[in-house]
Formats: sequence, structure tokens, C-alpha cells
Amino acid sequence: MPPVILTHVINMVYGKKPISDYPKVVEEWLQKGGSDVVKEATERYNNNDGVILSRH
Repeated sequence: MPPVILTHVINMVYGKKPISDYPKVVEEWLQKGGSDVVKEATERYNNNDGVILSRH
């Protein structure tokens, strides 16, 4: 889990921040480079580059 999300989730678990703020947390992560991570992961998946699918 990316540190920016983990920090917020921990605060939510301990009641320091409302769980309803989670969409804002994801948006913050996307703005801080998460969009690039998603784009790269999608490209790698589509190209079957390093993709290992579980078969259970």
C-alpha cells in the first residue's frame, strides 16, 4: 500500500479521520503519482509483461 494511503488508513482505523474521507485520499494519491502507477500497471498487464495470474 502506498505510504500516503497507509498513513490516512491508519488514522481512519484509530478514529482520527472519518472513513468517508477515503475517496479524497485516493484522489491525493492519484495526484501525487498514482495515476502514473495505474497507467504503467495497465500497460504491463495488457502486454503480459511480468503478469502472473493465480489459478485457484
